[in-house]
Amino acid sequence: LMAAALTGHAHENRFYVAGEVGGASASDVRLREFFGQPLAPNAEIRLDPGIRLGIRAGYGLTDWLDSEIETGVTANNIDSITGATVSDGSLANIPLLFNLRLHTPDQSRLSAYLGGGVGCASTILTGDDLVIGATKFDGTAADAVFAYQGFAGLRFAISDRMGLSLEYHYLH
Repeated sequence: LMAAALTGHAHENRFYVAGEVGGASASDVRLREFFGQPLAPNAEIRLDPGIRLGIRAGYGLTDWLDSEIETGVTANNIDSITGATVSDGSLANIPLLFNLRLHTPDQSRLSAYLGGGVGCASTILTGDDLVIGATKFDGTAADAVFAYQGFAGLRFAISDRMGLSLEYHYLH
């Protein structure tokens, strides 16, 4: 459930900014190697439910199509890692994406939307004595990769500047 708490529309010039906060349920992550150490097939990181914070700014190209830039953070604690003796840590993604958003016109209180975007994402692994085989990891490691996303949802307008949304958000 996403709460758009900072939505401000400038209808005259069609620019807008929106902030989002909500829960995040991440898929398990396949793990092929751990800092150079090959792992058993089907090794994975299981993640607990987490949080998603986001901000986006856009421009209404038409009454039903927006272009926007989006960033934020999705963070989940690690529940378990295949083959790990200690698995205390977290996994976070910080994307920077350029989106196109299709939506029903703003006149109704309930509006549907869908869209997608491309860009990059920084993935950050934080561990507190993660041990897999002979490898021990304590600290933070990060990598930036190509990313894309798709999203769809329903937004209920509480006021001109605030709404509640139920959204499915796929980030790869």
